[in-house]
Formats: sequence, C-alpha cells, structure tokens
Amino acid sequence: MAINERECLAFKCTLPKGTQTIYDAKGLSLRCNCVTRKKTWMFRYTFNKKRNSMTFGSYPNDFTLAEARIQRDMYLQGIKQGKDPKIVKNTEADAIVNASLDTIGTIYKAVMNERVNSKTNTWSQTHIRRTGFTWNHLKPIANTPITQLKKKRLRELLVSINQGVGASTGDKCKALMSSIYTYAIQNDLVSKNIVSDFAKDPELKKRGHDDIKQQPPIPFDRLGEVFTLINISNLNHVTIYALFCLQYTCLRVGSLLASRWEDYDSTKKLLHIHEEFVKNRKAINCPVIKEMADMFDVLKKAQQLTNKKWDKKCFIFSTDGIEPLGLESPNNALKRLLLKHKAGFRAVPHGFRNTCITHWIKAQFMQTAINVQGDHKSTTGDLVKDRYISQDEDFFDERTKMLKSMAKLIKDAMSDYEHLQRAINNAKGSSPIMATTDTDG
Repeated sequence: MAINERECLAFKCTLPKGTQTIYDAKGLSLRCNCVTRKKTWMFRYTFNKKRNSMTFGSYPNDFTLAEARIQRDMYLQGIKQGKDPKIVKNTEADAIVNASLDTIGTIYKAVMNERVNSKTNTWSQTHIRRTGFTWNHLKPIANTPITQLKKKRLRELLVSINQGVGASTGDKCKALMSSIYTYAIQNDLVSKNIVSDFAKDPELKKRGHDDIKQQPPIPFDRLGEVFTLINISNLNHVTIYALFCLQYTCLRVGSLLASRWEDYDSTKKLLHIHEEFVKNRKAINCPVIKEMADMFDVLKKAQQLTNKKWDKKCFIFSTDGIEPLGLESPNNALKRLLLKHKAGFRAVPHGFRNTCITHWIKAQFMQTAINVQGDHKSTTGDLVKDRYISQDEDFFDERTKMLKSMAKLIKDAMSDYEHLQRAINNAKGSSPIMATTDTDG
C-alpha cells in the first residue's frame, strides 16, 4: 500500500537501535535510523535476474515523496534500457563532483596560474593585480560550475557591473570571462564561449571610439585652486606628492606607484618605468625634474627614519618603503577633497593625462615626444613611420622640457589663485590666510 506525505513527515523509529522502514510501491521505501533519526530513500529492484537495493538520498532535504517517486520511475525506465540504477547513480554523482571542481572560480585560478607560468605569454604582476580587481566583481558566480552557468545569469551580472560600476570595468569583466571560457573549451569542459553571444548585445557590445568617455581632468581654470587645496590638505605627504607627480609626468597611476628606488637615477635625473608596468609594454625613462627630485628626497629621508632595513628595493611612493601607495589612493583622496570643498566638478588622476597632452600640444612640443611620454601605441602617430624611427631615440631632452612646462603651469596657476584669494580677503577687510606653494607639503 502506497504511503503519503503526512506519513513520511510523522514517521519515526520506535526501536532502541537499528532501522525501521515504511513501504511505498514499485520498490520504493523510506528507512529511518533509530539513533540519528535520519530518513533515507531506498529502492529495491531486479536487474539481470538479480535482486538489488540502493539508497538515493534523504527525506525531505534531497527528495520529497513526489520527487522520490519520479526518481524511482527514472530508474525503472533505465532498467528497461539495460541500465543498472547503481551505475547510473554513481555516474551522476561523479558528474556532480567534477562539475563542482570546474567552477568559474577554480577555472579562474587555473587561468591565472597558466598565465603566470607561461613562457610565451606571461602576464605582468601589474596586469595580474588589475585582473584581481576585475575578478572581485565576478565573485557572485565564483562557485557556479561552468557547465551550469546560464547565459541569462552571466548577462545579468555583466549588465549590473556595466551600469553600477562602469562600462570600462564591464569590458574588463567580459574579457576575463572570455579567457575563462577559452580555457574551459581548450580543456573540453564546455563546447562554446557564451561571452561571444554578447557581441551584438545593445548593453554589452564592444564600445566604439565615440562610446568611450574621456576620463575627467581638472579644468584648466581650476588647476591653481585644486593643487593649492591638495598642497595644504591634511592628506599624507606620499599621496600629495603622487598627485603632483602624476600631473607633471602624464604617467598612468599604476606605472608611477610601482616605482622603486633602484629605478631612480638622481645623477641622470630619470625614473625607469619597466615594461611590465607600462600598458603598451614599452619601457620608458621618465625625466625627473627638480620639483620631483625634491619630493623624492623628502620621501627617502622619511622612509629611512621609519624603516631601519630600508634599501633600494623599497617603493618610492610609500610611507615606509615596504607597502606601496594603493592604486586607488590618489583617486579616492582627490574625490574626497573635491567633495569637501564643493568644487562642483569631478576629476580623476587618469584625467591628468588629458591636461598634460592638451597643454603640450598647445605649447607646440614635438608630437613624437608627447606620444613617448604618454606611452601611446604609436610613437610617431603613423605605424609605417614607426618602423623606421630609431628604437634608441626617446626624445628625453624634449620630454624634460615638457615636464618643466607642466610644473610651471601648475606653479603659476597656484600663484594666481593665491593672489586672487588675497585680493578677495583684502576686499572683505579680513586678514588673508596664505596657503603655502611649497610642493614639499
């Protein structure tokens, strides 16, 4: 006689030890352990003229009564097709285990490990660190087996990143997921890269040149005000110097903050930026002008006072030389400062590059030198001409003049701002509060 759901719920073992069983139909029964009180589904069947029995899950966590009957009927159908239910069950269990091993997270780690140890296509430490930041946004699907990740779920996550964090981060997440799928395809885990289906997606398609928004710089007419506020702020001197040096040099944040003292040649007045920290994989020697050299001297003395084990392996932009300034620190510091003083506009350190290049073009510096300092893909602006230009020529003297010009622009803008503030204070009849222009903070 078949059992019902109420009987399953009420079923308890009344014996002091052992098990008790209640029976459904077609070989299905529910067994209760008298000690643990755990209820387990049993299936008795005949295969190849031999009687067999097996368990296939608990009640009600794995299977309700209705679900257990469906599972039983599937086993009975398999017997008709010559499939032993025990073998079917073990095969399914192995598939689940293998799928759990091949999650998005485990494949991501495998991809990273492969790229780190690759002899032909090694990722730089900076790229690995950037990829780690990108991965943080994909962690909601980290434990999902790649074979079970639905396109709908992936699209929802990528769209939320696009709209919530930004299109640039969304593009990086999409590229990382594509690398994960490429690895999975190469290792026969899946047969298709579902990321490719987003190529024409209105929300996720690759952005064209006109779709990419320029990173916001400090407006030229506010340079003096902002850098004066930076200079007299309560920010630590490492962050202040980083912001000034980023504006002087046009370097990307990661390229500058990765610099160590061994990269700085005070005699030749240059800072060597290694290729692994440069987006276009072209090492450059960045000129170090007097303003920067003075800042470096202050940073070195401060580190040597706090770090008795200081050596040239230490990071330049660091309080102790051991831990470098975080990549987001200059951006966060500038954001807080502009909000605090109600500046009315947004700016980010990467936007400083726009200010540099615009100023250098207006000042009629050599375009090739601008391209070298800006780490542009093309040195001359023409890929054909690039083949014929000397690889040893880096236009160092011209770039030194460019950085000096940028520093003078900042210094003059700060001076003009202070004169304006003095005039305003005098007009109000109050004592002017002068802000120092000393870039040593």
